Amino acid sequence: MRRLAILTILTACATAPPPASTPPPPIRPQNAAVAAGVICDASGRPVSRAAISAWAADPACNVVGRPETAVSGEDGSYQIRVGREVGPRFDACIVLEVRGGGAMTRVQHPVHYAPDSAGANRVSVGITLPPATLLTRAEADRLIDVVQRALRREQEAVRELALYLNLHESDTYAALAPFMQRVRGIESVALLEEGDRQYVYELRGVRGTMRVTIAQDSLTRIDLH
Repeated sequence: MRRLAILTILTACATAPPPASTPPPPIRPQNAAVAAGVICDASGRPVSRAAISAWAADPACNVVGRPETAVSGEDGSYQIRVGREVGPRFDACIVLEVRGGGAMTRVQHPVHYAPDSAGANRVSVGITLPPATLLTRAEADRLIDVVQRALRREQEAVRELALYLNLHESDTYAALAPFMQRVRGIESVALLEEGDRQYVYELRGVRGTMRVTIAQDSLTRIDLH
């Protein structure tokens, strides 16, 4: 009988169903807000390759966390997304900062934070850059110094120069490469032409020369040639 009881217990253990596993919690999509629109200068002309930073913000438009970054397209259009925590949808704010051509503006806009699939989290925000600080000889000389430091691959100078070249920072290094090879270090700088908010400089290097034109209509633009 004892052997039979043991056998019965073992058989019951062998045929017992495995314990039920706890199912994983459902995936809860992150709430986000998306801003899109066109960036223009003060004259209404679209600004390509403007640098955009966007922050999620609370209902009082106090920024939260680190910004997301993007650049405007050739037609001045942009789209940028910022995410917030998962959970119930909520109304708050998005803060946008745009820089280009020596001008900067910061705007804020109410948004509804919701999963992207909801479609209700998208807002249209057109942005107009103010006129740049008046281009004077002193400012042009400062920008020539920025160009020289960018040719030495100083990161902060490359980042600033990108705003005037209408290029992404990574593309600015590529744009500078042939000029770095041409001049191989700057030995002298000379102002060749001076007009109404336009200055043309010659940079003479060890192996050759390059010209830099700094001009301003609504915004300030730099051309390397």
